[in-house]
Amino acid sequence: MTLYHANITVPAGTPKENPVTKTLIIEDEIVTKIAVTFPWGCNGLVYLSIFYGNYQLFPKPEGEALHDSGTRVVANVYWEVPERRTPLVIKAWAPKTRYDHTLMVDIEAVPKEIGTPYTVLGKLANTLQKLIWG
Repeated sequence: MTLYHANITVPAGTPKENPVTKTLIIEDEIVTKIAVTFPWGCNGLVYLSIFYGNYQLFPKPEGEALHDSGTRVVANVYWEVPERRTPLVIKAWAPKTRYDHTLMVDIEAVPKEIGTPYTVLGKLANTLQKLIWG
């Protein structure tokens, strides 16, 4: 497992049409987790999305943006990267803020031989839960 990390500082008043960007190069084959930490003070006014080219990887559905304050938002995902060194672009903006804010982004990725068994086991566990508890 590899943990990719980036801090992205969003200047006050950054418009959605001209977001701050930061690129992370993923060298593993499967992205398994994405986590974003919004420090206190963001007040839900700082937005973030992660892209591979024009494809919005996170959050879903396409066109949405993550925003929060004082929390770490964690999402378990399963996304097979399309190339050996995959550039993921973090885009962030904050049009209605008066202060700069720094968000922390963590992306966990694994080689395919590690990621595939976890996915199969996860699906099996979900199926069993539905059968037992409805």
